[in-house]
Amino acid sequence: MKRSNISFKLRNSPAELDGCCRQLEAFTQALGLSKKTILTITLCIEECIANIISHGYQDNEEHWIEITLTSEDRKFMVCIEDDGVPYNPIETATPDLESKLEERKIGGLGVHLMKHFMDNITYQRRSNKNVLVMTKNI
Repeated sequence: MKRSNISFKLRNSPAELDGCCRQLEAFTQALGLSKKTILTITLCIEECIANIISHGYQDNEEHWIEITLTSEDRKFMVCIEDDGVPYNPIETATPDLESKLEERKIGGLGVHLMKHFMDNITYQRRSNKNVLVMTKNI
């Protein structure tokens, strides 16, 4: 399979998620991925970006989140870089999925979904940036 990739930046604003989804949909459709795979990847990226926007910054300044989508050798990779507070989602505990919904703590479900649906996730803190790479076998 030929290597394909695209990079783009988003501001740390919830309004930017629509543009991210349009870029992602166009790229994944061009690759011929199934609707199920596209929905799974989109969910994971949306969860990650929403968490960065909601929890990653301690000021009201404009910040940029860089996203790189790559397809190569039957793998789809997304790299998300942000200059927010250090946060390694891999270390996030699995939420309680057994108790009643109204008894559960808020948070952690998005990261759980990312871990469940993606085949590999790596995290590094590099040059004052969080660098998260999620891989999905396609």
